[in-house]
Amino acid sequence: MDRRTLLAASAALAICPGLSARAASPSSPSAIIAEVYRRLIVEQNRAPGDLSPAYDPPDSLFAPALRQALADERREAKGELGRLDFYFWVNGQDWSLSDLRIEERTVWRRPDRRVVTASFLNSGQPSLLEFYFQNHGGRWLVEEVASIPVPHDGEPGYGWTLSLILRFGREEDDPA
Repeated sequence: MDRRTLLAASAALAICPGLSARAASPSSPSAIIAEVYRRLIVEQNRAPGDLSPAYDPPDSLFAPALRQALADERREAKGELGRLDFYFWVNGQDWSLSDLRIEERTVWRRPDRRVVTASFLNSGQPSLLEFYFQNHGGRWLVEEVASIPVPHDGEPGYGWTLSLILRFGREEDDPA
């Protein structure tokens, strides 16, 4: 293992206590997600007045169909609030992430697919996101993202699927 691989694996393990060393190769789906959240946590802890560019995970993490749906959403929103009216990576608009845990699962009879679960608290609110990966020519790409409802303070939680929001928008609580 070279020095950069060792540093990336160590960083992933430091922020993700639930991530095993076996799954921490830099090209594994769990390492990809761990790196995104590591950078988001760095971003949330920026010094006041830091004017360096904000981190936003690159579209190159996504499979072509999801990448195109995200590009279409940005184009159609024209700089305004679009169908995707929250930052899906943190399951909210703002974030203060803690208690991050990342797990990677295999898919039965599909060595080219993985599911990575990221559970965390965002400002005390529990979230559980599932990232569905597909191997495209030796490169792991996110095909889909879904939020699994997590009950909290008597509320049932809210589930969503990213591609459906990008295509149709979110449901209103009160359609009246």
